[in-house]
Amino acid sequence: MRLTLAQLETFVWVARLGKVGDAAEQLNVAQPTVSLRLRDLERSVGAKVLEKAGRRLELTAEGLSLLEHANAIV
Repeated sequence: MRLTLAQLETFVWVARLGKVGDAAEQLNVAQPTVSLRLRDLERSVGAKVLEKAGRRLELTAEGLSLLEHANAIV
């Protein structure tokens, strides 16, 4: 599993804010960049870490576990 700091930081902000657009604004990047980082992160981890819940994104069980480690790193 090879993750980048940018992917972890993006994941942390999406997990905190619940929306790709809000995370993109916080990170000062475009929304497609956030989506790409999340997709690559999920490929590296080999599991879905976020799932749609209406207009928001929520953590899966795997995402919750990853968030603990990501927070420590970021």
